[in-house]
Amino acid sequence: MRRFRSVDARLGWIFAVLGVVGPACGGSSDDGGAGGSAGSANAFPCQDPKPLMVDGKDTGVDTCAGGIVRRREAMTCPTAPPATATCTASQMDCSSGADCTDQPNGYCNFWPGGGGAPSTCSCAYGCTMDSECAAGQRCLCGDPVGKCVAAECDTSADCGTGFDCISPIGDCKPSGLVCQTAKDECGGNTECGGGMYCGKGTAGNLVCTPARSAGLGPPFLVEGAARLAEAQAHDGYLAACLPRLEGLSPSERDALGAHWTAVGLMEHASIAAFARFTLQLLGLGAPAALVQQSGDAQVDETRHAEIAFSLASAFAGKAVGPGVLDLSGALLPMDRKQVLADVIREGCIGETLAAVEAEHAAAHAADPTLSRVLAGIAADESRHAELAWRFVAWMLKESPQLAPFVRDQFARALLEMRPGVDEHSAPPAPRALALGIVEGAERAALRLDVLERVVRPSVAALTAVPPTPKASAGERVATVC
Repeated sequence: MRRFRSVDARLGWIFAVLGVVGPACGGSSDDGGAGGSAGSANAFPCQDPKPLMVDGKDTGVDTCAGGIVRRREAMTCPTAPPATATCTASQMDCSSGADCTDQPNGYCNFWPGGGGAPSTCSCAYGCTMDSECAAGQRCLCGDPVGKCVAAECDTSADCGTGFDCISPIGDCKPSGLVCQTAKDECGGNTECGGGMYCGKGTAGNLVCTPARSAGLGPPFLVEGAARLAEAQAHDGYLAACLPRLEGLSPSERDALGAHWTAVGLMEHASIAAFARFTLQLLGLGAPAALVQQSGDAQVDETRHAEIAFSLASAFAGKAVGPGVLDLSGALLPMDRKQVLADVIREGCIGETLAAVEAEHAAAHAADPTLSRVLAGIAADESRHAELAWRFVAWMLKESPQLAPFVRDQFARALLEMRPGVDEHSAPPAPRALALGIVEGAERAALRLDVLERVVRPSVAALTAVPPTPKASAGERVATVC
């Protein structure tokens, strides 16, 4: 595993924030190139296959250990008996399957919530045979009923020897039924990083694909989906940030304009994320120091959005800014465990990764303006990460019984947010780092180094002893252009 100097500087950082003894440093760091990997035949065969049974009957579908299902046989799907147990959640559109009669095969589906959104019970409808689905779809059997999915194969018999007709199923966006190929770079969503899903690539093979644009601040999640405004032509988010344009090709200017527009939209959405987090802190009875730091973070993200849109406008040669951000359903009854889970993923891990990534980009950016901007953003994102770690420490101090839940959420998040196969194999553009962009294999290697040498030992320290988080210095480093 490559080691980065920017990660060396972070060893013991979170330990100091939490007031615990940090790890010893060791090893050497390398900011050079990384190698790739290759494979042949089926690199992702179905491991430990188990027939999917519904109401004690075979469905013709097998579940595999790698986070996929394969369609072994096309058959009429058995269905589970109508649910008699009452579905309970914060938001109720149904209480049992008996309420879901608008279409055939209705059931009351429970969704646990996410991003501050409440858990819900809502009607869902499925299928039992292929003829109930549209052209180009097949009925993939499941519990309690099948689901119509896009399909390029009926069963594994349609695929080459040793390959299966599969659907990668996981926490991220699911794919339809596709034949595996020798060129696949993933076998399921569990092998992709956070915010990634395993789906059909442009070359016809399975690759890890981003589920949303990556930004530096935490995403604004509503019902588990990142919500962004649309970019518009206006100058309401411009600051005095003028990057160097000489020496850039038209394609590089276009790429930089698109990159900083995407960053600006994420930073703009992060303003709302921290505004909501401040309200959640108040609802949880958090101390004033955490509430103030959340408010400061909201100011930081506003400034980041201004800087990002200023850079995007300069590279694009026209004013770019955010449009209206949809806030519907964004502030509903709060679940403290869901808030904690979101902070672990998007704050403790996400903001830590963002801080180191911005720092690494700042160290390699050739444009002094970009370097200063990125260094300032790295300092801000570091404080946002510290806020997240302090919040989790405070929650554990107030409710020690949450320790198993915290350990479980960190374990899940560390698995989900590991760089995917596609990230490791994708080479960055030749001048990406010099332009202040960390991408492809470079980004994957950096993120893995952060997760293994900074985040993982910090989690062990946080959950092993009662933490005593140190107070923040309260100093905000301004980003100067």
